[in-house]
Amino acid sequence: MKNVGSRIYFDKLTGEVLVQTGHRRVLDDHVVPTVEDDFRVFVKLSERNPETVGVLELEYGQYAQDFAESNGYRVNPDTQTLEFAYPDPNDPEAPPVFQKPLTQEIEELKQADIENKQAIAELTMMIAAPTA
Repeated sequence: MKNVGSRIYFDKLTGEVLVQTGHRRVLDDHVVPTVEDDFRVFVKLSERNPETVGVLELEYGQYAQDFAESNGYRVNPDTQTLEFAYPDPNDPEAPPVFQKPLTQEIEELKQADIENKQAIAELTMMIAAPTA
């Protein structure tokens, strides 16, 4: 068996999500459905001109935590990237505010933290180094 990521089909103009195929498990010798197959199988896609539909292909499990913890998602039509809305524990009735995935933000913050620590270490060495 092999794991196949999901596809998210969206309206290119508005970013409205039309279909999410979900993750799939297929036999090793089974052919993974193509985009064209999806347009034949899913009614919402078959009713559309393929030129007006965008598709995001996700790796198996990609953004799983974001999908589980968010209360909505969309595709930003300008950037054609996923954005998630997360519930505000202080105001559960607040309208959704869409942003890039928190898992992506965490990775970016971790990288920035590493870079900051390296810069601090370099400065410390420069200060501590005896001048000739």
